[in-house]
Amino acid sequence: MISRHPYRMQTGSALKKKFLRQLKASGGEQFQSELGRALGIPKSTLSSALNDLHQRGIIVKVKKGRENLIRLDEKYR
Repeated sequence: MISRHPYRMQTGSALKKKFLRQLKASGGEQFQSELGRALGIPKSTLSSALNDLHQRGIIVKVKKGRENLIRLDEKYR
């Protein structure tokens, strides 16, 4: 069976690398919704991976109204 969602074929670490590349390409910060749209990733998958990166201290989540601004920690820029 062919998956309609290419992210299902990737490992968690491969997805996290994509997130980090996208954040670096956008100057080190991007709204969570924009990040998901840019990568074509479902909200639940994105949220789970970002929570892991946040717990590891790789990213910082900044609440901006009803959205999260995702920033790379200074040491990863």
